[in-house]
Amino acid sequence: MTERAYADATGRKHQTVRNDIFAAEVSQTCADVGAELSRHFSQLVEIHPASKWLWPGLVNAMLGAG
Repeated sequence: MTERAYADATGRKHQTVRNDIFAAEVSQTCADVGAELSRHFSQLVEIHPASKWLWPGLVNAMLGAG
């Protein structure tokens, strides 16, 4: 199912679904940081456009660990 089809089927805005996916991708890539990232949703969405290799460092900096 496409993002848009999922958004339509659930009654959510397409951009909201897209942001969920962006945050999940960053969170999954940085799962080894040992912190609960779900409460940092908006920051994860903002980190997503950066190069993927930068995500762990940016997440650690966001958490104050680096």
